[in-house]
Amino acid sequence: MEAHHHSKKDPRMNTGKYIALAGVIGAFAVATAEAQRQSSDDTPDTTVPSHEHQSSAHKYEAIVGDNSSTAPAMFVKMAALDGMTEVELGKLAQTMANDPNVRKFGEEMMKDHSKANTELAALAKTKGLAVPSTLDSEHTAIVQKLGSKSGVDFDAAYSKQMMEDHDKAIALFEGAAKSSDSDIAAFARKTLPTLKRHKEMADSLPTS
Repeated sequence: MEAHHHSKKDPRMNTGKYIALAGVIGAFAVATAEAQRQSSDDTPDTTVPSHEHQSSAHKYEAIVGDNSSTAPAMFVKMAALDGMTEVELGKLAQTMANDPNVRKFGEEMMKDHSKANTELAALAKTKGLAVPSTLDSEHTAIVQKLGSKSGVDFDAAYSKQMMEDHDKAIALFEGAAKSSDSDIAAFARKTLPTLKRHKEMADSLPTS
């Protein structure tokens, strides 16, 4: 008897084609995912820091226990910029503040930080270290921001700035007090009590 041949093809004959097609689809999916990942990586990070001077805090803390040859120069630069800023903000407080306690505090900032700035400059000169004569962009922005306020708004913003600034200053000077440079360490230890007193005063200023 003659065998009958079915016209329907065996599905197994197309297995190779299916595998090849799956490979093409898989490769396309991988390429698409990679392109999306690269696009995401190339997107600028627009995240706003949670704290306006967060990066500065790390710089201040980094000097703690740092006995490298660059530490004295870093301390002089940072302390000078901070000191000049306090003087400028103290001047603003004389004309922009509403609360008499804020004005009085600003006057003390001008006096104490001007004195400390002069002593720091003299110390730096004996060591051949550069002292900034003008504020950098970061500190200038602080002065300009507060300069745009007045009355109770200025009082609140200035008070918060003073609390923040003196937290940083204390961290900076406590680090410098451990410096291998005995003169820098002595200056830091001498100035610390004044900074801590400033912080206590700042904590009592109006913040709203």
